Amino acid sequence: LCSGWFLTVLTGLAMVAFYLIGQQWESYTHGFLHLFSVQGAFLVGLALTFAKAIHELGHGLMAKRFGCRVPGMGVALLVLWPMLWTDCTNAWRLTDRRQRLAIDAAGIAAEIVLAVFASLAWCVLPDGPARTAAFLLSGSTWLITVAVNVNPLMRFDGYFLLGDFLDEPNLQDRSFALARWWMREVLFGLRHKPPEAMSPGRRRGLIAYAFACWIYRFGLFLGIAVLVYHLTFKLLGIFLMAVEIGWFIVRPIAAEMRIWRRLAPIAGWTRNAVLTCLAVLAAIALATTPWRTSITAPALLRAARQAPLQTLASGQLIRAAPNGARVTAGEVLFVLEGPDLAHERAVALEELAGIRARLTGQAFDPEEAADLQVTFVQLESARARLRSAEAQAAQLTIRAPFAGVLADVPRDAQTGVWLPRREALGWLIDPADVVVEAEVEEGDVARVHPGAEAWFYPENGEPPLKLTVRSVTPGAIAVLEAPELASIHGGGVAVRQGSDGRLVPEGAVYRTILDMDPGIAVSSGPRRGSVTISGDRESTMSRIWRRAVAVAMREAGP
Repeated sequence: LCSGWFLTVLTGLAMVAFYLIGQQWESYTHGFLHLFSVQGAFLVGLALTFAKAIHELGHGLMAKRFGCRVPGMGVALLVLWPMLWTDCTNAWRLTDRRQRLAIDAAGIAAEIVLAVFASLAWCVLPDGPARTAAFLLSGSTWLITVAVNVNPLMRFDGYFLLGDFLDEPNLQDRSFALARWWMREVLFGLRHKPPEAMSPGRRRGLIAYAFACWIYRFGLFLGIAVLVYHLTFKLLGIFLMAVEIGWFIVRPIAAEMRIWRRLAPIAGWTRNAVLTCLAVLAAIALATTPWRTSITAPALLRAARQAPLQTLASGQLIRAAPNGARVTAGEVLFVLEGPDLAHERAVALEELAGIRARLTGQAFDPEEAADLQVTFVQLESARARLRSAEAQAAQLTIRAPFAGVLADVPRDAQTGVWLPRREALGWLIDPADVVVEAEVEEGDVARVHPGAEAWFYPENGEPPLKLTVRSVTPGAIAVLEAPELASIHGGGVAVRQGSDGRLVPEGAVYRTILDMDPGIAVSSGPRRGSVTISGDRESTMSRIWRRAVAVAMREAGP
């Protein structure tokens, strides 16, 4: 396994596997969709357990290859899931750094070998349980196990690889001690000696590594806490989330704060301590002073009465009203012509005329009078076909639903052009009443009141427009009726599309209608932008508190 010829063969097999997977890439990636289920998660867990066994055997075999003693292997619980481990601590006796690096990388190398052979198996096996197992081993190893193990910010293989590469044993403990010393010196100016002597460049690198670990762990543990909350029932989820945050986030911070409190009297009022206190007081003042007045929300400038125009059936455009034309209610705006519909209508008319002529003859012919009932049925059928053809032909004529101005007519909407069904033909707007619709978040809606001054900033760079708040909906909207503001269309409101196609906001937002000056008219269709509303003053701390209370009340419900 450690020979050069095996590495060469493995490289060739990996290239073949990547090529074959590339030929079936869509089928391979679609396989991941089946893993987002309870059964899929269980199968992935089994695959990871098997891959982890191969991983740990790789560490053990490489350690034995260099003459190290492997005193034990066992099972540990990682997020309540059993995983294998191998005791390779004897490797610290090796003086050759390359040998230690080889032992560190052996687990990842063993999983790569497994992933290559599993990928090849997936490419050649027929559909069935064996191919599914190969996909699980391949996908989980490439995307999960290897990605986790190469991360140097947690105590996995990547951490030991980095430590042996830098020749820094106990990398995290030493870097954490340096980072804590650096923070205390910056905050209080204690003028203590660093925990250990080293070059300034290496010291800065270790301090940066410590802060990177802390930031990563903060996000990781917070994410695990949220995940635990959502995967269990509410009472247990809240308890486990509190334990996760308290043990992994609050406890280390509280321990360091206790050390700071103990060191403060010793340090005295140094220059750094005074600056730190002033910075803390300034932060408290900024957080508690109600200086925030403006509220920003995504908005849409539109006419209060507007209607999108589109073709109801495909056809050739033979008449089109010009852009900007003023029209009356019921006026013809666009007319299309469909040869198939014209032919169907002509055939229906001809058939109807023939049936009527036959009825006239049967009325005066006693021998054919017995067939009158059949002819009447045929007459009604012909009339139905004619009505259907005329109804479809009527869809080719688009009329104005109300009086207004035609806007945003496409330049290619010219006579003689063939247009498909549901092709946009512009907007009909009533320029007499112009409003701005804004979607205000739950945390800001209490500060918005009718009559407040606001400004609308179009996203196309046009000059801002002055507004006045008209009304705010008393409750959060269940469906976003302005698709231009939806995130899936580039807007600022995060939405998800329901099974019925409606746009459902991800968070609580409140529709706010703002009026413009009466002299302003809309000359085009809806324009997206943002509004800045003058609201009640609020401090950052009170905003955070109100949001926290709102979340707690929402989560405490059934």
